[in-house]
Amino acid sequence: MEQLRYLKDSAFTLFELLIVRLKMARVELADLKAGMVKAVAMLVTAVFMFFLAFISLLFGLNTILTGEQKIWVFFGIAAVCFLLMIILFIFAVSKLSASQNFMQETLQGISDDLEIVKGKKALNDLKIKELLDE
Repeated sequence: MEQLRYLKDSAFTLFELLIVRLKMARVELADLKAGMVKAVAMLVTAVFMFFLAFISLLFGLNTILTGEQKIWVFFGIAAVCFLLMIILFIFAVSKLSASQNFMQETLQGISDDLEIVKGKKALNDLKIKELLDE
């Protein structure tokens, strides 16, 4: 009888842990979605402002510079913008992969919980990063 109660308590505890992890995943997804919407809106606005400022700069430079200066200035601006575009693209990809890694850890935690409930993994095999002293 004692073993049945222990099994029931353990299953209930594991079920509660699974529910908490699913709620955490839901919160993370909602935060990720809200952050992505804000980021996209800010990026679209920034790109619009950049093009507006850039076009104004080019019109101004076109009236001030001589013919030979125009060649060097306009090709120089194009080269700098191309390098900045590559750097920003790499930075954006790294930020997105960091967000994805955090979500992968949560999904791995849910998967571990399910394997513990199924009996395929022992509870002491569970490694919780926040509880490890390293």
